[in-house]
Amino acid sequence: MLRPAANAAIWPLGEVDAKNAVKKLGQDVRFEMIDATSLVIGRLLEPVAMLWFHVAFTIPLGREFTFKLPRR
Repeated sequence: MLRPAANAAIWPLGEVDAKNAVKKLGQDVRFEMIDATSLVIGRLLEPVAMLWFHVAFTIPLGREFTFKLPRR
């Protein structure tokens, strides 16, 4: 069962209807939803995904981790 850590963040982006569907799913499992606006911003998130894959599959940390967005 998915148990995200407190404040684990997802950045939905794209068309409004698609973002709303993703936001609803994310909120149901207690992710912090941060609107990343348009698909153009997706290019900025790709390196974050590449980092996650690197850590998940090359370092013995496994896939049971997430990134958080700390706030002051």
